[in-house]
Amino acid sequence: MLTALFTLPDLELSQESSVDPMGISAIWTTYGQAIFKDRLTTIANDARVFTLNVFHHAVLRSLFEEYSDEIENALKHYSDWKSEFEMKSGLLIFMEDVSTIAFSDDYDTSIAVEKNGVLGLSKWRSVKNSGDPQGYVLRASRNHGILKRQIVMGMSGRYKNPLIEMGFFDRFYRYDHPRQLETWYQCAPWLEAWSSVNDLRALLINYIRSVLFVKRTKGHPFVLLRQAEHDPQFASLLAGYRSAFGKRALHPLAQEFWLDQLGIRRGAGMAAFQSLRMHATEAGPIPYERVFREALPLVADEPEEWIKVKSILEVAPFLSHGEFILRFLAQRGVKKIEDHRAELEQLRAIWKESITFDPNPALPRLQKLTQLAQAPGDLHEWVQALLTYHASIMQGRGGSSWVQLQNDSTLHHFYAPSLSSQYATIERYIERKPWLHSYYLDSLKFIQNSL
Repeated sequence: MLTALFTLPDLELSQESSVDPMGISAIWTTYGQAIFKDRLTTIANDARVFTLNVFHHAVLRSLFEEYSDEIENALKHYSDWKSEFEMKSGLLIFMEDVSTIAFSDDYDTSIAVEKNGVLGLSKWRSVKNSGDPQGYVLRASRNHGILKRQIVMGMSGRYKNPLIEMGFFDRFYRYDHPRQLETWYQCAPWLEAWSSVNDLRALLINYIRSVLFVKRTKGHPFVLLRQAEHDPQFASLLAGYRSAFGKRALHPLAQEFWLDQLGIRRGAGMAAFQSLRMHATEAGPIPYERVFREALPLVADEPEEWIKVKSILEVAPFLSHGEFILRFLAQRGVKKIEDHRAELEQLRAIWKESITFDPNPALPRLQKLTQLAQAPGDLHEWVQALLTYHASIMQGRGGSSWVQLQNDSTLHHFYAPSLSSQYATIERYIERKPWLHSYYLDSLKFIQNSL
């Protein structure tokens, strides 16, 4: 029984109707996270941004440990900072905005930067070009920021859950639990050895204390960029970010730290990492199946880790077949199922035969999909059952079906997703049998490229 190896899925992981029409994200992410333990996600996949997040929290830890009186006074003065959490969230947004502007080349080009992976740069360009005569305002408030809903979609928001899993803080950005103290102890060596990071930390702490904490604005502190751009102290911050984090390459001690924290030094995570590295020079998409198949013998002596990799190899074809069937039926060129009876019946048989695993009782959607694949009945009944399931997934999100089956076996289309030309027909799909889900290998490749 594999249930013990998997946590319950997060049904909110994919709400985009265009990418998850069968509710399969909640399944494949569960199998992927059995390996990566929620420390790697589809949107938290850059080692430099992981590092920048930890650095910002290191600044906050220093502030709260060393300047408690100033913290208390600032909390009393700014009405938007109703708690330490509100204050920390606001300061995180402020530091994120400063880092984005620093990497933009608008105010400092003395140190070249690599922009790949920097969140908010494209949005910053539109904000900068908006023509607002007042210019941009840097605000230390969780309700503001360059990005819309930045507290969720910015650096701190996207990387919050993985950093919680690693033990840096809890959901309220508290750092004093014994497990959190241990994590901070482990990252202290690279924080202390990285001279440009130390310099930037000192600059940020000084700026927050001497500028943000002494502002007498209402609600929360803010800085007019038009004024700040002429301030040598602010210019030092911009140069400091470019010096410390302008390159994707990290300090060697930081690289070693992230290999440990991301779980790619041991077990199935290490096996996937090493197997993926063997394909690093290949052009084109990641060969998901080959990577996991080549990873399997690397954990032959670790039964639990072997099961995690083997389980993905077993379930991935089944999930891909189910998703492809729906995406094929949703093509506007597919008018009548009778016109494609032979290919659909062939794919139906392949889908059923791909059930080489015991459905995990912790994953009700997987159980439902296996029931659909094994369901008796004629082609019309089978397609109708599959589209009814699809409709229930979409309606559960407040959306609507892509396609409906009429009584005369014609299909009525509402949305037609694009299919790769490599498998735009059932015949091509059966020939290639591609995996349509990454199991976090795409994210792992991003990490690999940044370490």
